[in-house]
Amino acid sequence: MFLKSCLLASLCAILSVQGGYYMDIQKKLLQYDSLEVIHNQNTITIQEDDGLHILKDILIGSHMMPAFGVSIDAYTQEALSRGTWLKFNYLQTQTVEDMPFDTLLLELKPDDHGFTIIRGNDGKYEGRCYYVDLGEKSAKDLYAWAVTTTNTQTTSKS
Repeated sequence: MFLKSCLLASLCAILSVQGGYYMDIQKKLLQYDSLEVIHNQNTITIQEDDGLHILKDILIGSHMMPAFGVSIDAYTQEALSRGTWLKFNYLQTQTVEDMPFDTLLLELKPDDHGFTIIRGNDGKYEGRCYYVDLGEKSAKDLYAWAVTTTNTQTTSKS
């Protein structure tokens, strides 16, 4: 019983320390300097934070987890030419878990229950990534907002 109590106390201590770590990348996603939405090669810069409430809602209760992959710049640049992406830009280099970045990319897929977040530095997307698990939530509403926003903005420019 004593050993079980010690293990439980150790696990709780680890989780409470890790809890702050898990929130760091989510906070950075909400503290960007500019936000771009990319959908099928159409890129728009968001002037208002009208989609921010959707992002905040789906990040509530999310958890940062280890990402199993790394970004290779050539593959990431190619992937940006298709699909729907959010690009978070920062004026100054940020660091989370000893990994610096000045840009964060995440691809939106409506049925996904998590995001691989790709770090960018000086226009290159290389190295370890972050992963945020959304739990029971999905990216459906954020994806719909991004597609609608880019389609509306692109149509109004034509």
